Amino acid sequence: MVVVNWKVFSYQPVLQCLRLSTLCDRREQANLTFHSKLLNGDVDFPALLNKLNFRIPSFYSRYSFPFQIPFSRCNYLTNRPIVRMMKLAIEDPLFLTLCYYEFMYTTQYNWARPYI
Repeated sequence: MVVVNWKVFSYQPVLQCLRLSTLCDRREQANLTFHSKLLNGDVDFPALLNKLNFRIPSFYSRYSFPFQIPFSRCNYLTNRPIVRMMKLAIEDPLFLTLCYYEFMYTTQYNWARPYI
């Protein structure tokens, strides 16, 4: 058996010097951006929009999560991209606020624009 000795290297100083974010942060940002564009209608993909499990409460409660995350017995189903996007949207406190204001802006803009 061959043993390779190597030093542990931290990429944090390099990332800070180049002003880059980690791959995990970039992936989360890309997921949230795509999810907000999907909800606001910038991405026209009804089949994918149909896979989002919107939670419609039958009464008013303080439990205000907009998506129902389906139960899965294995990590393979838990880490599906659509489920991951819904989880990120629930975990991010600013996501729904930004989606709401962007939706209101775009709908007001579209209503004010004359039809050609």
